[in-house]
Amino acid sequence: MAFVFVGSTKLLNIAINNNKFRQLLQLMNKHWEIFNGEDERNILSYYACISLKIAKYYGGYILISLILYLFIPLVPRILDIVVPLNESRPLVYVFQGEYGVDKEKYYFLIVLHSYIASLNTITAVFTVDITYIASVLHACSLFAAIR
Repeated sequence: MAFVFVGSTKLLNIAINNNKFRQLLQLMNKHWEIFNGEDERNILSYYACISLKIAKYYGGYILISLILYLFIPLVPRILDIVVPLNESRPLVYVFQGEYGVDKEKYYFLIVLHSYIASLNTITAVFTVDITYIASVLHACSLFAAIR
């Protein structure tokens, strides 16, 4: 649940500071228009490529981690098929919560709900983090361009 709190905090920060982020992104776009010299454009492009590489690596890491994390509830079900026991293995959930229904009867719906919630949270965290990374690297490119 701590991860949901982190994701919610990041989204809340973006929502509260929406105008500031909009201005920041517009300013970054304006810098691409202002710096029209070949050297400045190359510097901006270089740092933009670094930002893109970081986004790809971070996205890959997040995706692999998410897949492994979401695979956890399926392990007992798969093991019941592959290596059956005389009794069923206990069901595992991504989040422990009280839904007010029979957890065994609605197991797959509960797991589906937790998958969607996890995907939404990780998407929010990834998007905000990449926005921060892109803006920091853009600032680095500005310093490099005026040097």
